[in-house]
Amino acid sequence: MLHYSTFIDNRDYLRIRNFFGTLGCLLPFLSIGSALFSPNKIYPDWWTSISVTYYSSPVLIAVLSAVSFFLILYRGYNCWDTAVNTTAGIAGLCVVCFPCEASWIDMSTRVGLFWLPVNVTRWVHYSAAFLFF
Repeated sequence: MLHYSTFIDNRDYLRIRNFFGTLGCLLPFLSIGSALFSPNKIYPDWWTSISVTYYSSPVLIAVLSAVSFFLILYRGYNCWDTAVNTTAGIAGLCVVCFPCEASWIDMSTRVGLFWLPVNVTRWVHYSAAFLFF
């Protein structure tokens, strides 16, 4: 027999899981919307990739970081599920920490958390994005 507190804990767990799932689904719309209404300069070709909104608005960084941390901390149904979630979470953080290239940024410009040139960070970004999505 399930104890009442276990039922409440499961409901909270599902509510948190649904919240982060909804955030993940809304990520493209939030990123593009925030870039459109951002007081920052709108760059040419910003619409070519959701990742390019990194340079216009902090929404991509905030939402993707939150979802990535959730995936890392989420305990799946079995060890494989947990491993896949953790891998996706780490890849999501790499997408945030290593920005992609953009047409208006010189390849030698240093960007991202580790202040590396774009011609380095773009390869980490694309590889991590492939794993994440």
